[in-house]
Amino acid sequence: MAKNGFSDETIAAGYCHDLLEDTKCSEQEIKKSCGEKVLEIVKAVSNEKIKDWKEKKRRYIKSVRISPVEAKAVCCADKIHNLQSTLIAYPKYQPEVFWAKFNASKEGKEWFEEEVLKMLKETWHHPLVDEYEK
Repeated sequence: MAKNGFSDETIAAGYCHDLLEDTKCSEQEIKKSCGEKVLEIVKAVSNEKIKDWKEKKRRYIKSVRISPVEAKAVCCADKIHNLQSTLIAYPKYQPEVFWAKFNASKEGKEWFEEEVLKMLKETWHHPLVDEYEK
């Protein structure tokens, strides 16, 4: 994200984007350590803690859609990184073993990536979106 000229706060949010979902780190800790702006970006790209996977992802897309470009940048950079990691890991596993590692089916993951891309293309014109589409 630095090479694309994003602010230090946006870059920090990129590093912190999974903290609320995947750790015991609190909103207050992020705010104290990184500031209110970073916290707001992190909150915009964090999944709500609900059980239904597809509804959780719909809410994520809606949150990013209505958020500032900084959240869209973190979202897009995260999706690019995840896809790059998938391309590296996929050949190491049998397909059924690989896809079993996710909380959704292959079709569900494809749906999510397509919907995120569609939302980003509708709301943000940036070279990162073009890179994500590749």
